Amino acid sequence: MNEGFIACWFAFMLLILYMTGWKEQVADGVSRRVLAVFLLAVFVLHDLWLPLGNHLILQASLIAAVGAAILSVADCRNAGLVVSMLLSSLFAGMSWTWARLMYRADPVFIGLHPIWDGPLLAGIIGGLLLERFRHQFTLIVFAALMAFVLIPVRAPGGDMVLGSWGWWDAFAIALLAARVTTLLKEFMRGLFHKARRGRFS
Repeated sequence: MNEGFIACWFAFMLLILYMTGWKEQVADGVSRRVLAVFLLAVFVLHDLWLPLGNHLILQASLIAAVGAAILSVADCRNAGLVVSMLLSSLFAGMSWTWARLMYRADPVFIGLHPIWDGPLLAGIIGGLLLERFRHQFTLIVFAALMAFVLIPVRAPGGDMVLGSWGWWDAFAIALLAARVTTLLKEFMRGLFHKARRGRFS
């Protein structure tokens, strides 16, 4: 499977759901304008390569993700929530890195797939620890950066590349896992409240 296929496919499916009445479940109320600007920036900037020092290449689309994550943190007026986001990002990034490290140490350590395991683990952590889409987005951006910096993906020439389509595939998997975890958590919470009301009514 070509790199970028998962990210583009997930984005297309989620956009369809977003436009057909699932706005809250998909993006937790994030406006169409914000999503459109972000996706446009990612696709327009992706083919721009920024060499940063020796053997480090940054694809400009990553700037859109990091910029959006920083704006999300700056827009948060609750200092406790900011600390929670950053600590959760650290935990998710460490878990993601651990999953990649285990696979590199011995390919036997595979849950579902070597590409999916780390992002799924980070996404589930994000869905369990944070509620809002924008906060989960921020967590996953920072966690993915941490995982790919600590255990880099090398281009054929030996350069470390950040923001490749492979990075976006992993990001999309993690974000989808976070949203599904949140929806399952809300569903279980609703069942619990219904059972509790039925018990004490």
